[in-house]
Amino acid sequence: MAELKGPEKRLRDALQLVSPNSDGNKIYIAKWIGDPINKEKKLGLFDSPKTKGTKVQDLEIKGALHQLTFFFDDEDHDETAGKFWKSLDFKGSWAIVHPLLGPISNLYMSRATWEVEPVRSASFTTFNTNWIEGLPDGTTVSISEIKTNLRAAADDSDLSAGDQFESNILTDTFEQFNSLVSATGKASNAIKKGLRKFENLQLINPRLEALFNGIASTLESFPPDISALVSQFTGLYQAIGLAQNNAAGAIDNFINIISGQDDIITDDPGPNGRNAAAVAEFNLSLANTQIARSVTLPGLVTREQAIETATTINDYFTTMTNTLDAVGENFADTPIENQYVPQSISFGDQFSANKAAIQFLLNSALDLKVEKRFTIKIERSPLEIAWTELGMGEFIEQDGIQIDQNFADFCEWNSLHGADIMWLPSQTEVRIFV
Repeated sequence: MAELKGPEKRLRDALQLVSPNSDGNKIYIAKWIGDPINKEKKLGLFDSPKTKGTKVQDLEIKGALHQLTFFFDDEDHDETAGKFWKSLDFKGSWAIVHPLLGPISNLYMSRATWEVEPVRSASFTTFNTNWIEGLPDGTTVSISEIKTNLRAAADDSDLSAGDQFESNILTDTFEQFNSLVSATGKASNAIKKGLRKFENLQLINPRLEALFNGIASTLESFPPDISALVSQFTGLYQAIGLAQNNAAGAIDNFINIISGQDDIITDDPGPNGRNAAAVAEFNLSLANTQIARSVTLPGLVTREQAIETATTINDYFTTMTNTLDAVGENFADTPIENQYVPQSISFGDQFSANKAAIQFLLNSALDLKVEKRFTIKIERSPLEIAWTELGMGEFIEQDGIQIDQNFADFCEWNSLHGADIMWLPSQTEVRIFV
C-alpha cells in the first residue's frame, strides 16, 4: 500500500466533539466528509480626495462560522445520536478535534438538525450543525459593560454625523439653499411614509409633529440654522427609536425608512448634488446609530436570530458605506474645495457603533436558546413530544383554559392548529428551543 502524503497523511480518522463542562465533557466520535468554514475581516476603507489609492484600516477578525455535517455509524449509533442530542441542551462552549484543522475550542452551537431516516439510513445517523467560534478565554467582558460601551458609541456616532453634515452643507446662494430644502423635504416625506407601518406611532405622534414642524420652520429662513437642523433630525430619529419595543422589528423599520430615500442622491457633481448627498448621508448615519441601539431591545429568542440580526446590521453598514463611496466618486473631477467627501469625520464613530452592536448580539447569543430540529419516526402526540424534550411546564391560562406552558410553546414554535394539536403523522419535522 502506497504511503500517504501531504494532507491525506495529516487528516484524522474522525471528528471528536467534547460537550460543555456542565455535561461532564462527554466525547463523541463521528465521521465527517467536509464542510465550509467562513472567516471574515472587517476593513475600514477611506479614499482621500485627490489622492491615489485607498487607505485600509485592519479592524480585526470576526468569529469563524463552522458548518459541520457529520454522522454516527457505530453499532448503537441511534443511541449515540440520542445522547448527543441531549448534550446540546447544556449551556457552555464545546470543543472539537477537527479531522483537518485539529483542536478548536470555544465553539457555540447555534443550530442543529437531526436527520432521522431509519429506512434510508439504517446504518448511520446524520446531524447538520452550525457553530460560531467565540472569543478566547480571558478576553470576554460582561453584557452590561458591552451595553454601556454601545450607548456611548451610539452617542458619539450621532454627534459626529451632525458634524459631518454641517461640514458638507453649502448655503451661500439661494440655489444651494433650495437644493437643501428639496433634499430635506424628500427625506422628511420618506420618514413619514415609513412611519405608517409603526405599531406604536401614537406614543410619539405629538413629539414627531413638533420636530417636523421645527424642520420646516428652520428652512423658512435664509441662511438656515444648520445646527438647529442637525438637532431636529437627530431628535426625530431618536424619538422613533424610543417608540420601538422589538429588536428585529425596529431594525426593519429603520431600514424601511432609509430604503424610501433612494431618490435624494443625484448625479450632480456640483454644490446642489453635494447638499443632496449630505442630506442622504446624514439620514443613513442617524439610522445606523438607531439600528445599533435597537439590538438591546427584547424579542431575540434564539442564537440563530441573534446571529442573523448581527449579519443584517453588518450588511446595512457595508451597503451604507459603499453607497456613499460611490456618490463620492461623482465628485472626482470637482475642485477640491467643492468636493463631497463622505464619512471623512464620522466613519470611525459610525463603525464603532455598528461593531459594538454586533459584539452585544454575539455575546448575548450565548445565553439565548438553541433551535433543534428532528423528524419523528412514528405518529406522536405533541404533548408527549413537549414533555419528553422539555419536561412538564407550569400551567398557564390560555383562552380561558389551563394549559401546560411547554406544550403551548411547542405548538407555537411549530404552528400547530386543529387536529395537529392532538397527533402528528410520522416523518413530520418539528423544532424546539432549549
